[in-house]
Amino acid sequence: MESVVKGDYIEKRLIKVTHRKSGASYISDVPANYGGDESFFSPTELVVSALGNCISTVVLVVADKHQVSLSGMSYQGSMEMVDNPRRIGRIRLEYHLPVSVPTEKRNLLEKAAHICPVKNSLNQDMEIELFFHYDV
Repeated sequence: MESVVKGDYIEKRLIKVTHRKSGASYISDVPANYGGDESFFSPTELVVSALGNCISTVVLVVADKHQVSLSGMSYQGSMEMVDNPRRIGRIRLEYHLPVSVPTEKRNLLEKAAHICPVKNSLNQDMEIELFFHYDV
């Protein structure tokens, strides 16, 4: 299996993660309750981001196939942690899509969100709430 990312400890509990092929990178920090200062994404925030980006990507691919413009699309994500074991218990994603998306295409796009491989890889005990607003 080929490596796709590399993580390097920098300092003060910071990890620099680098994409092997492009060299693009980001820094992650530990959550505030473990001594982080919230100046970078925490690993759990990156899970929310990965899910949001994966769903966005799948929806964009389906929209392109059906000649539907999603210009201006955005999402907001939030999460709740649970204990025993400590983990993400719930993720909520709210998507904002153009009002110009034809009514007959909206259900198709919303169904596409559920084929995201990140979503299908997460623990089945995790509650995932998806909301779609056509207000852009």
